[in-house]
Amino acid sequence: MENSFGSRVFGEGVLFLIVSVLGIRAIIARAIPSFLSASWSVAIVMFLMSVGFSVAGISLPNVRGAPLRVGNLYSSQCVAVLAGCIVALAMLIRHILGAVLAGIATTMIVAVVMG
Repeated sequence: MENSFGSRVFGEGVLFLIVSVLGIRAIIARAIPSFLSASWSVAIVMFLMSVGFSVAGISLPNVRGAPLRVGNLYSSQCVAVLAGCIVALAMLIRHILGAVLAGIATTMIVAVVMG
């Protein structure tokens, strides 16, 4: 089973390379309206945030009777993640370069300090 997955990924990589070299990828990219490509970026970020918040215990999915439930916000994982998000958002609002990296570093430092 592993070989078929690896060969499939390799084949998809070769196909993407061919499409890129022939210029088909650029044609498709220009055909997509800018508002639609921006909405994809937002959707991907929202998905990654929901996965991260779920792993950290901030949001608990699959709760009976509700789409999700707020977890224990006083746990060390939640405090670390929320501190990193606050730092990153504050720096993004001020247009400071490296905001996401600073948020990741803040999360790591808070997590190490809190154990």
